[in-house]
Amino acid sequence: MKSLRLTWFHLKRILFQNWSFIVLTLAMPLVIIMAFLFIMDSDSSLMAEQDSVVINHSEYVAEKVKPALDENYQDSFLEDADEAFSQLDQIEVSMVYEIPAGFPSADAAIQVHSLSGNNQDPLFETAFINTLSDVMINDIYQEADINFETVDVSSPTVKTAVETLNSNMSFVLFMVLFFMGYTTGFIASDLAKMRKEGLLTRSLISNTYSAQILGSVLAAYTIYNIVSSLSIIFLTSLLFEIPITSIGLIIGLIIAIAVFIAGLTMVLFRIFKNENLIQMLGILLMMILVFVPLYFQSMMDFNFIQYISPYYWVFDAIDTGQSLPNVFIIILYGLVLFTGGSFKVERLVKN
Repeated sequence: MKSLRLTWFHLKRILFQNWSFIVLTLAMPLVIIMAFLFIMDSDSSLMAEQDSVVINHSEYVAEKVKPALDENYQDSFLEDADEAFSQLDQIEVSMVYEIPAGFPSADAAIQVHSLSGNNQDPLFETAFINTLSDVMINDIYQEADINFETVDVSSPTVKTAVETLNSNMSFVLFMVLFFMGYTTGFIASDLAKMRKEGLLTRSLISNTYSAQILGSVLAAYTIYNIVSSLSIIFLTSLLFEIPITSIGLIIGLIIAIAVFIAGLTMVLFRIFKNENLIQMLGILLMMILVFVPLYFQSMMDFNFIQYISPYYWVFDAIDTGQSLPNVFIIILYGLVLFTGGSFKVERLVKN
């Protein structure tokens, strides 16, 4: 019961007496993540809009190529050239493709008109060229009187046992775990400050075990990290209509990183006494751990180094949608660090 009361005491201290920590670990990450999501959604909306229109003067394209195109691309063909150029002038479209009458003969080239200098719509051009190639190959076969027998083949059904995360949710989850890592320095710094002010020693005099003293502080911060991270996940999901899939994976990774942070906090608290130095080192270490797998994954001789970082297992879990064994490995890292950092904990609290 005493441990629970101490944990509740420190949790209230975090929530009501440490506003700067709340801003840096909850408000700031939420604002940054929402800003990125807004930009990403804006870019997606622009890409989804019609980017080009087509003025066609070729009978070959009108009779054979256009009907074979997807309906979305068929709607891009306009009969009225004046209307097409009017849309271009009003920036309703970014470019106008003009297909000459003799196309696809060798001396007839498609003209591209643009105000911005951009002269490519890769999606349309890929679909148009592929369709044109298929039509022309079929014409050659017909002229050579080559017929192919059509065989109906059933399409294979592929079932995935693991459901992967939505791309936006993958981004949100990574950013949440990234900002969680930043709390390491703040938590270790808070412990160092409490030790410096004698709060830990006074708690020890009041018949409280050292493990209870440090454990209650770390438990309070761990609970805060888990709740604040889940709050950001659910808020962004609600505001940006991002589906939450693989909830077990999300919760598992958040808990695993929270345990790792507690372990790393104990190591920093044991080695260093200056609270400002601890805070800076905590932030620096987490940045290194995040970028280690990104840097070493392309280096064949040294890519084994990436496995040291817990964020390698985070990236792998997000990519594959599998929580096992990744979550257990991250928790194991945290427990190893916690064990090393809490060795002779009585001396650690007093000194």
